[in-house]
Amino acid sequence: DAAMEATSDGSRGAAQEAVEQETFEAEFRSRVGMSPRRCYLLVLVSLILRTMGSGFVAMAALEYTRYYVINDLNIIATLETATGTVQCLAKAVMYPFLGVIADQVSRKRIILAASIAATGSIWLFAFVPSVVVLVLMRILSIMGDLGYTITNAMLRDLFSDAEWERKDGGVTGIKSRMVVVATVASAFMVAIGMVTMKLGESGFFGSYLLNEYSEKKELCHGRRHCVPVGQFSWREGTWELDGSLRLLVLMGACFYTLEMLVIFFLLPETLKQPNRGTKETFSSYVRRNWRQMGTPWNNLRVFATPQLRNLLYIRIMYYIIAGGRTALFTTWYRRNEEVLDTFTMHMIGVPSGAMGFLVLFCVPCLTRRYGDLRGIWVPAGVLAIAMGFIIALLPAEQWQLSFVLFPLIGGTGTALAFFTPELLTKLVPADVQGTFHTARTGVHDVNRAVLAWPWLGLLAVSEGFPYPLDSLCVWIALVIGFIALGLTFRELRRDPKDAIVQGTALHSFWETAYAKGEWYRRHSGREVPLAWDAKGSDLQVEDAKVVGGPSQLAIVPFSPGGGNYCQSPAKPQPVSLGCIRGHVHHGLTMTSMLPVWTRSTILGGGRRVAPEQPHSVADSDVDVSAVTAQETLTVGEDAFSEVRSAADVSSTRM
Repeated sequence: DAAMEATSDGSRGAAQEAVEQETFEAEFRSRVGMSPRRCYLLVLVSLILRTMGSGFVAMAALEYTRYYVINDLNIIATLETATGTVQCLAKAVMYPFLGVIADQVSRKRIILAASIAATGSIWLFAFVPSVVVLVLMRILSIMGDLGYTITNAMLRDLFSDAEWERKDGGVTGIKSRMVVVATVASAFMVAIGMVTMKLGESGFFGSYLLNEYSEKKELCHGRRHCVPVGQFSWREGTWELDGSLRLLVLMGACFYTLEMLVIFFLLPETLKQPNRGTKETFSSYVRRNWRQMGTPWNNLRVFATPQLRNLLYIRIMYYIIAGGRTALFTTWYRRNEEVLDTFTMHMIGVPSGAMGFLVLFCVPCLTRRYGDLRGIWVPAGVLAIAMGFIIALLPAEQWQLSFVLFPLIGGTGTALAFFTPELLTKLVPADVQGTFHTARTGVHDVNRAVLAWPWLGLLAVSEGFPYPLDSLCVWIALVIGFIALGLTFRELRRDPKDAIVQGTALHSFWETAYAKGEWYRRHSGREVPLAWDAKGSDLQVEDAKVVGGPSQLAIVPFSPGGGNYCQSPAKPQPVSLGCIRGHVHHGLTMTSMLPVWTRSTILGGGRRVAPEQPHSVADSDVDVSAVTAQETLTVGEDAFSEVRSAADVSSTRM
């Protein structure tokens, strides 16, 4: 079956990918109760509702906070930084633990809990805005922000290996199409919001839907609080719809509620449970593993290969910049405060969003032709630096140029930068996607918690500086951006584009101590055989017949206390690879990610034939040396368990 073999350049045959796709969809439907496509549509509906809800809230958030909570910008920035520091540290500790739960127990329940927390916080913000509620919102967002992270892990369950890695740009193309949908929803939301605000300002609704902050801005000038402490509306002793800002927040809360209902009633559980004999529950997992909550750095072991770590270092540079996003925005807002309001800022944002929307259609093509590093990472880094120079050098007298420069540079660069993390996603197996995403988020949150205060200090120090030193924060960010861009260019020598196209992107991962050790099993609940070589070369077995792909007995879910033989439930028999000890990637069945496998049935005597030892890690050209604690990336201890077979290869797929 030549069509079923890999093509001459190492990429997968179309016929084999079609068979694997059909097998994947059949297995998913039998396990989940609906097709992957229908489940994906439900995820899109959830994304649309969340996008519109968060958009309405974000549209009003700044002026709403200044009107109902506290008017002083410096106090707002300090309060956000103080609560954000605690929030980020809590997320950095909790997310890795919750990510492993999402990989082993349930993805849906984590996403639902996040949606409930987010919905509750928005309703509180709408009805009883105060400093206490802002702090409570930060606490609830510790859980609420996890929804997006685990949704990324759930997406991996909905696509076959070929769709996720190579077809139409892989996950980068998938995410670009999702963002197209989200952008359309966001544009619809912005249109509704802006029309509502404009009609209110024009008096179409009488005096009921005016922008309450703009209307009372002169009265609030110089005051710490517009609405007195203890009141929730301008008139004492009542709760009223003061204006369009409160209406927008209420609309956002309604969309958050709809999203929560969709998740609760319609979205299925997509996680394939490890084969433990009994179904793991949230409470039982927490009881057994609660001590691990205090060791979040263990999830960083998932960055097991040198390339993953190098890419993470580049991402950390941008996380450092992101840690100062409040200070960077306030720098620009402070310089142009006299001419900016909610409507004007969205007038700048609309063309920027439109430009970003157009760029989204180019992302799959850029990824297919140039790969993620050259097609996404490099141009995103260059445009980010260009945008930094615009913010730092554009004087207040010429702020109107923002209507042109922000869309061309900022809109394009932001759209590309959104997809930079997807390269790392392609280099991590399906079974530890939750672990990976929460580990990456944890690194981001630690940076935000630690570095938010230095950024805030730079903002305060530069307040009285003359132009252009009043944007000192931006100049520091530019230096860091140049460092990140330089590291990106250096990484081009090891561009994984060809390995992704050929389906061998995970080979180096499987040769690491993490994949072969105890920590992979702890994070995924599954194991992978060690009987392969990263180069796809000669694995020899006595009396074994070499075949072109993994047998049905080659890849299996982890089962504690596996027994002496790896048996097929249909017809138990001794096989040569069935009892190899080691750690197996549960979702991996594609031959594109595997070297040549061997399998044989031994006739007579029921004896087992042991394979020769594969090439050792030390002999390969993959660096799997232990990472120091200073690098915050470590590798785990080795442990081995019996591996048992599954009746069908498709039962062990994503």
